[in-house]
Amino acid sequence: MFLPNQLEKAALGQAQHQTESDYRLPPGRGRKDEIGRAFQIAAAQWRQFEALLDRTDLDAGNSTEQFIIELLRHAFGYQQIARVSGVTVGERHYPVTALAGHLPVVIAPHRVALDEPRERFAVEGSGSRRKSAFQLAQECLNASQDHLWALVSNGRQIRLLRNAATLTRPSFLEIDLQDLLASQRYAEFTMAWRLLHASRADPDPDGSAPASAIWERWCEAGVEEGTRVREGLRVGVADALMTLGSGFLAHPGNQALRQALQDGTLDQHAYFQQLLCLIYRLIFLFSVEERGLLHPADDSPAARRAREAYAEGYAMARLRDRCLKRRARNRDDDLWQATRIVFKGLADGEPRLALPALGGLFALTQCPDLDGADLDNAHWLSALAALRWSCHGGNLAPVDYRNMAPEELGSVYESLLELVPELDLPRRAFGFVGGEANGEWRIVNGGVSASSPFTTDHSPFAAFPTRKTLYLELRSDQHNQIHRKQRQAAQQACDAAQVFHWQLRFPQVFARGGFDCVLGNPPWEVSQMGEEEFFSARAPLIAALAGDERKRAILALETDDPPLWSKYVRVSQQVAASNAFFRHLADLNGRRPASSIPIRYLRI
Repeated sequence: MFLPNQLEKAALGQAQHQTESDYRLPPGRGRKDEIGRAFQIAAAQWRQFEALLDRTDLDAGNSTEQFIIELLRHAFGYQQIARVSGVTVGERHYPVTALAGHLPVVIAPHRVALDEPRERFAVEGSGSRRKSAFQLAQECLNASQDHLWALVSNGRQIRLLRNAATLTRPSFLEIDLQDLLASQRYAEFTMAWRLLHASRADPDPDGSAPASAIWERWCEAGVEEGTRVREGLRVGVADALMTLGSGFLAHPGNQALRQALQDGTLDQHAYFQQLLCLIYRLIFLFSVEERGLLHPADDSPAARRAREAYAEGYAMARLRDRCLKRRARNRDDDLWQATRIVFKGLADGEPRLALPALGGLFALTQCPDLDGADLDNAHWLSALAALRWSCHGGNLAPVDYRNMAPEELGSVYESLLELVPELDLPRRAFGFVGGEANGEWRIVNGGVSASSPFTTDHSPFAAFPTRKTLYLELRSDQHNQIHRKQRQAAQQACDAAQVFHWQLRFPQVFARGGFDCVLGNPPWEVSQMGEEEFFSARAPLIAALAGDERKRAILALETDDPPLWSKYVRVSQQVAASNAFFRHLADLNGRRPASSIPIRYLRI
């Protein structure tokens, strides 16, 4: 909704449209005096409302509505606020509580959370019987062309929300009224007043279109700033690619890399793809580190020590300021070597650094030539500086990876499509070429793809922006647990099947071509599931039954004896899987058996 930087400026009173006249204050009254007066009113209103919170003989909805309406009217300047029966849009009726000009206000009882569905918030004509207060307000905004912003409150919290195209990731600004007023937090109230004052919703006291709201202008300023950030990031990514590409070529320890490029074992396009992979790894790391999503949730002493070890010696955050210091850009390669350890840890998991096993982008097959190469601190820190910092108006500012939107990352990916790599091995330099025609073709191709119902992209990193967003939005702390459970399940399956890998058990023999002869007792068994044999020792009564009667008794085990049923199913599956494997071998030898499989035939 608002960019963090824009929101911070507005909260501190440093954004546009925040003069006394913008807040519609009379001449001679400053903002500080008005905020002090509003705070005294709000604190007094809260004390009256707080005394009603535990009362069960009063209607919680009415008391909350009265508190919020009076608070908005007298403390935040919403003089036009009035109760309404709702807002009707087409065939649907939205039971909003009040309107303040073009601003709908939905008020829930103080005992009801803002995201808690209740019948009182159901939209008439929608078919849904229950909505939360927040959902009601959001759907009203999405349906109505006359309303762009709304407020939702239950007396304890208040939210500001805007028309949004999707409900899957709701966006809103929430202020904790209870903490702010009960704890007498004047500084925080000042910020809330600057953000929520009635003049922000309707700068014209006579009423104006919602699109002219100061909130909307702040959003537009954020969009413009986001555009500048995207442009700066595109340049930074291109600079980082050239720096890394040349740095790997120039390092004296990378003769194998240069030879591979020289003899064609590694072509320049594949080299470029590995550089892109490295850039995407860094962007992913910056994002998850700044959001605090890298490490699994674990409060054990060992996990805390692992997180501390990562933060002190391996985190990318520790290099954000260091990359600007020229004295740090030396010919050592310790910083790159530490990053390689992180990449490997994210590929397979590294408990000593609390790193989850992610694979995918960090898999060892993604950029094998660079993972095994050397890079000095000068090139590494220069590349990081290009990615971590942007220059606006001659001033350096850190790139906000914590709040980077998917479209920003997507625009960076699209800009990379225009780049055509060029290697100069004698000079050990990497850069980009390609005439305007090439770039224009890719731009046109992207435009056609955007309007086509079915498109393809052969780039292995085309889905990276989406994958990164999904990881950040859907990420849980179960990645390590899932990886461990998968390995544990695989180990249990191998143990149950008594898997025997000859090459692993006798590597010294197979290193010389394997065994000349293998002798053993011939197996006379037939591979089939013998129910009578299976149950003879485990459930003799079932073993004594015959035909359909035994089948019914076996099926009844699922409820009568779940452990025995599970073991029966497991053994049956093992026999079926073994038979499928044996039949495949028999097919290869042209000796497919009709029904049961004598194992001795498979040994001949």
